[in-house]
Amino acid sequence: VAGRNADRLAAQARTLGARFAAVADEAAGPALRAALAGSGIAHGAGPEAVAEAAAMPADWTMAAITGAAGLGKSWLACALGHKACRENIPVLYTRVPRLFADLAVAHGDARYSRLLRSIAGHYRELKPDLAHHVALKPILLGSLAAALARVPAVINAPVGQGFVFTSATLKARLLRPAVSLGLRLAMGARGALAV
Repeated sequence: VAGRNADRLAAQARTLGARFAAVADEAAGPALRAALAGSGIAHGAGPEAVAEAAAMPADWTMAAITGAAGLGKSWLACALGHKACRENIPVLYTRVPRLFADLAVAHGDARYSRLLRSIAGHYRELKPDLAHHVALKPILLGSLAAALARVPAVINAPVGQGFVFTSATLKARLLRPAVSLGLRLAMGARGALAV
């Protein structure tokens, strides 16, 4: 499933031997059809095609859903999660605003250790083969939680430098060495990859 990049999706579908490929953007349907011509790979476009893909049986699913507001990312994540639940597969679905709210509360009342244990507990329960963290706090907390839960592979995707590295305030300057060390450890850990 892709947002609207039909050519890239078709190339990946051919490489991976996919049975079905879908683009969320209905306008990209003709391009996907043309790119998959002669491949034998079934295809579709629009929300119904995404739902069809989510309803197909799978051994495992990794979802990295990004894009501008209004593209249906949350809808797609929920559809994938609902399908997994119907297959008796555990799912952890957290939207970024909720994650940031939890982090803000944890920062305000010194609950980072409880939050870290909670994330590690989810990882232990779900037993993922891969954990993917995006942005500074999720990389720092998620990588530590993944190490505690013995998650075999971690992908960290830093997106910008954030307050600690861009601010000249005393607080930022004091935090910078510790955060730098944490990032070096998170990014350099065994089984970790930075993208």
